[in-house]
Amino acid sequence: MNKQRLKLNRRILVMALLIYGALFAVVAKLGQVQLIDSGDMTEKAYGQWTKDYWTQGERGEIYDRDGKVLAENIVSQTVIATPEMIEDKTTFATVFSELLKLDPLEVLNKLDTERSEVILREDLTLDEMQVLMSSDLSGIEIRKKNKRFYPYHEFAAHILGFTNYDGVGQYGLERYYNAYLTGTPGRVMKMTDAGNNNVLFNLDRSIQAEDGRNLITSLDMELQELAEDEAITIAQRTQAKQVQILVMDVNRGEILSAAAFPNYDVNAPTTFLWNPEAPSDLNAEKIEEWNEKPWSEISEEVYQLWRTPYIMDSYEPGSTFKTLVAAAALEEARVNQKEGFYCDGFVRQIRGADIRCWSWEHPHGAESFSDGLANSCNEVFVEVGQRLGVDTFYRYLDQFGLNRLTGVDLRGEQAGIYAKSEDINAVELATMSFGQGFQLTPLQLLTGFNAILNGGYLIEPHLVTKIANNEGKVVESFDPNILRQAVSRETSDELRWMLRKVVEEGTGKRADLKGYQIGGKTGTAQKLINGSYEDGAVIASFIAAAPMDAPKYSVLIIVDEPQGELTGGGSTSGYASSRLLAFLLDKNGYQQTEEWEAVSAPNLIGLTKEEAIETCKKEGLPYRFIGDRELGSFVTAQYPQPGTELDERFYIEIHIEKPEKES
Repeated sequence: MNKQRLKLNRRILVMALLIYGALFAVVAKLGQVQLIDSGDMTEKAYGQWTKDYWTQGERGEIYDRDGKVLAENIVSQTVIATPEMIEDKTTFATVFSELLKLDPLEVLNKLDTERSEVILREDLTLDEMQVLMSSDLSGIEIRKKNKRFYPYHEFAAHILGFTNYDGVGQYGLERYYNAYLTGTPGRVMKMTDAGNNNVLFNLDRSIQAEDGRNLITSLDMELQELAEDEAITIAQRTQAKQVQILVMDVNRGEILSAAAFPNYDVNAPTTFLWNPEAPSDLNAEKIEEWNEKPWSEISEEVYQLWRTPYIMDSYEPGSTFKTLVAAAALEEARVNQKEGFYCDGFVRQIRGADIRCWSWEHPHGAESFSDGLANSCNEVFVEVGQRLGVDTFYRYLDQFGLNRLTGVDLRGEQAGIYAKSEDINAVELATMSFGQGFQLTPLQLLTGFNAILNGGYLIEPHLVTKIANNEGKVVESFDPNILRQAVSRETSDELRWMLRKVVEEGTGKRADLKGYQIGGKTGTAQKLINGSYEDGAVIASFIAAAPMDAPKYSVLIIVDEPQGELTGGGSTSGYASSRLLAFLLDKNGYQQTEEWEAVSAPNLIGLTKEEAIETCKKEGLPYRFIGDRELGSFVTAQYPQPGTELDERFYIEIHIEKPEKES
């Protein structure tokens, strides 16, 4: 009995020791938690309950001069996950991917991160949002995220630029004015449970974000649409590698339109709008090619597409540059517009050089200086360049701002490319006098051209005219910045009428319009490729302004490597220049000097040459033929297209071919 009692007491003692030991362990653990690990545990719990993230106010919008929205924000619903609050990530990834039809492995990889939050899906549809909200998934939150949207897609793409995923401007105005557009960030700090519901003792310490500023630009989107169409049309007609169009306000330095082809959609920057044969369609072959190649192989091509060509790509201007040489010579009294010259097709005063007039096979003969500009005679301008001399010539490069940046409000601008003045010999000065042997950017040339039209003032070009807050109040405005007077008003007045003569009587006839006084200058320059001039490769251009009694608008069109018969500045770009100028003058109430009637372009396709002539005469429309002009030729194409509303001022361009004889 005693043995049994002793045995029982031992068992009770063992049990008591075990119980006391367990109680001691619990008390010790509680002590550790309360006294030693309390800070870590509290921090961990706080981290699971607390949402703490930065927010961004709405990015400022961009408008054209008439208040049309060019860049705005749209709301994108985004799924945000907090990995720490998801216990079984594998199960979560499986369920989540089934709900939204995603790859579960990709979802799981996103959750495998040390970041406190991760984006699982953007741009949720309404149905997807409802599916997620009705599910039992924890650790996720649907948040609104502002996403940049450009309503005009590819229009003015090289000017507007675009933003990256984080909403930071990458190119164009988006980049240059990023600090203004971005605004001030805010911060959200709140406490939630596992289901992302606010807890009862929530302490909300959020800081409200401030929206960015809005930009009001000088762009005219009605004009921009016309310029984009003209760029595509020129590309179709000439099969050129690239077409650029710039339109400016002569007296204010404002850029009204900037179009380029090839182009891209700023909503999808890696999408080409490339093929001139189908300009409105996305180039599926190019996209497929890109999808199959790594970024390292396509990045250079993409970056080239994103460049702003008007300020980044320099070129040899050719005879459009003669306008500035003429201005310098008149200002320095080295020539007057009535002075006589003689063109026999060859420049003979420069020894050891084979320099010819572009019309050397049909020399201009006796001509005045004014005629020399109208005829674009190289002989005349070589002589004028020699009279100016290297030092004076280079001084006017500086006067017109051609050897420095224009100061336009865009990033990445390049200066022109010139040899040092001390390295220039007689031959190089001769070729520079007719626009070869150096390079400048399109914006540099048009800015200098404006100075010889507006009374001689070089005005800094710009795009943004006002900056406003989100209530529409203007907080900053930009007035025209006159840099210097490049030439006198007397020289400007004299040269304007010389430029009018170019369009009335000279190489720029294709830009002439009844009712408007358009002046301008054609240009066709040999293209420098890999350090040498390649036969047949040219850059055709046309620079113009209107009205010449008081110039207000200017336009520059550049066509890179046009093919076929259309290789001159007038033939490639004269029509487009006149259409753009006419649009602006009509829109802004210019009183025409002659009356005209609107008509529809007749359908000439399929007619013989003789029938086409008869039809145009009946409609009272001027015309020009391109192609085989022999009897028996038929019309294969025309510009403008049949049915296009136009007026009697515009020439119809008629393409004709002689059918091949059957064998």
